[in-house]
Amino acid sequence: MRNMNWLSIIGSVGIGIAAYNMMNGQGKQMQESISNLTNMGNQK
Repeated sequence: MRNMNWLSIIGSVGIGIAAYNMMNGQGKQMQESISNLTNMGNQK
């Protein structure tokens, strides 16, 4: 079980997506998909 690796990968990707969208000014769609991802991770 590599849960910590998986969580850190998701976190890094989420941060990268957030930074990319801030630069491009399109944050809302990605915030929704990021919150969906974190919700899926938290449900277990």
